[in-house]
Amino acid sequence: MSIDEKSAVLVQADFSKKGVVIEKATSIAISNRQIFWGRIVEIDDVISHFADSQKKHKIKGDIASINLPMQFCDLKTYDFPKGYMKKSSLDWEIEQNFIEDTRGYRFDHIEAGKSNKGVFDILVSAIAEAVDERAALLPALGFAPAGIEPDILCLYNGIAATMGNFPAKSVLLIDIAYPYSSFALVRENIFMPGVPLKINEDLVSGKVFDAIPEFALHVVKAFTRKFELIGFDMVKNKPELLMISGNYVDNNVADYIAVELEIPLYKKNPLDSTPFKMKDKKTNLSWHQYIKALGLALRS
Repeated sequence: MSIDEKSAVLVQADFSKKGVVIEKATSIAISNRQIFWGRIVEIDDVISHFADSQKKHKIKGDIASINLPMQFCDLKTYDFPKGYMKKSSLDWEIEQNFIEDTRGYRFDHIEAGKSNKGVFDILVSAIAEAVDERAALLPALGFAPAGIEPDILCLYNGIAATMGNFPAKSVLLIDIAYPYSSFALVRENIFMPGVPLKINEDLVSGKVFDAIPEFALHVVKAFTRKFELIGFDMVKNKPELLMISGNYVDNNVADYIAVELEIPLYKKNPLDSTPFKMKDKKTNLSWHQYIKALGLALRS
């Protein structure tokens, strides 16, 4: 499940020898008194609301994973020899690269692809309270917790798990969430995280098309600052393709963002290009809306 400030997307994926079937994908509304700034305010109210929605939409499952909004985590990429990031090395890297008191944080690392030295490792730090309250939500809803992942990694995993290889050598990933959106560059299938972007609330409301030009400008500036040292910018050396996710994103919103950024948009449903045994039972959501939750389901 992928929970945002104003809505949540629940995906039920069933696994068998015949492959993966996306049985259900649905969106439910969330109020500020339930979740505010990404934090769960009224846990009992949230549990009751989600349980009612699960019953209404007949969503079932044994295990589940949940997203973590980008304002609660930080992702840094390092080039290490393969196998370097075992427990002792992870602890040492945390001591060297994290200047704050580590007691209020959770840490993990993820291999993001092959590098010159061995592998690109992503060190993830996250605020412990935010992680723990989301982890506690899953068993309260009857699921065994399988994992918690930052929003932009949910998008990456959703696409990688369905398509195998990305459809271009360089792909800009954008996840639109409130109050912070995020982006990443995927270069030859290697995930390279960007930074969180604080957004105007209009981007996830009825004024979305008024807010897109401002949002696109933020992406241009942040992307160039983050990736210009490796030869990318948003003028002469743009990514070849754009892929977008978000609980509020439909095809029209995705098209408009692509026009503003002047980058070709990937329009097909990734499931239509999957080399694996997967199928969608034609949910009423666009793939942009459920791909993060699908990535979490497949991770589970």
